[in-house]
Amino acid sequence: MGKIRLLVTDIDDTLIPGGTDYLNPNLEAVIHKALDAGIHVGIATGRGFKGAKGVVGSLTKRINFITGNGAVVSLEDGRKKVVALGDDKLTKSLVEYARESGHDWVVQGMESVFYEKVSDRFLEAMKVAGITCNPVDDVLNMEDKITTLSFNFSDGMEKEYINHRGLDPFRKELVFSLAGCGFIDIYNKGASKGRGIKILQEHLGVGPEETAVFGDSPNDISMFSCAEYSYAVEGASKEVKNAAKAVIKGPEQSGLLKYIEDLLRKNGEVDGW
Repeated sequence: MGKIRLLVTDIDDTLIPGGTDYLNPNLEAVIHKALDAGIHVGIATGRGFKGAKGVVGSLTKRINFITGNGAVVSLEDGRKKVVALGDDKLTKSLVEYARESGHDWVVQGMESVFYEKVSDRFLEAMKVAGITCNPVDDVLNMEDKITTLSFNFSDGMEKEYINHRGLDPFRKELVFSLAGCGFIDIYNKGASKGRGIKILQEHLGVGPEETAVFGDSPNDISMFSCAEYSYAVEGASKEVKNAAKAVIKGPEQSGLLKYIEDLLRKNGEVDGW
């Protein structure tokens, strides 16, 4: 293994167990050790910025954030690189489709998640996951720029619905991605987690050969081609595992924790392990 200078991980089912907001304190501590050793750390998630910050706690001011599946990249110096969902006409058309769909759906702005009307089941699931959703009368009248529209399903139907013919008019300009926890995330083709990785690498002066990335869902695959070291967790789909260079244990088995401990040990950064 070469010298790794940048670690970027997905959140749900990679950094933490899906459907929760629990970050193992030992993992949080070892990430701080990696940062102290000069290794840059980033989060790449479909969540919004506030939702991501709510998970990482004391790490917030020390790491970079790729949120909304790469639609927003928040750099250490405070700058943000943003790709909106689409122009006003496209965004309005997709929102109108969502309103008529009969499914739970939300939009993400640059930082927060917003909804017009969703089921109690969805709100309870978001509460358990530690994700705050903000009610608004009309998402199209918000000042915040919409970066992502997400459908949510509790019955596994997201894998079927992603190919629904009603979504066909939007496929030319938008990406439809399974994001775990029953979500289908829809965002601009100019946005991806891979794009976010490239922005971080350029900003930090880090090459692909010095980068390790971790994920579990199809929306993580774009990261894998940007890093010499790409890892899928054990619970990932066959598609994701095939795209990665290797597989590690999931968060319940402390896979990322053990990887970082091993990395620091090999680099001679930590004694006595």
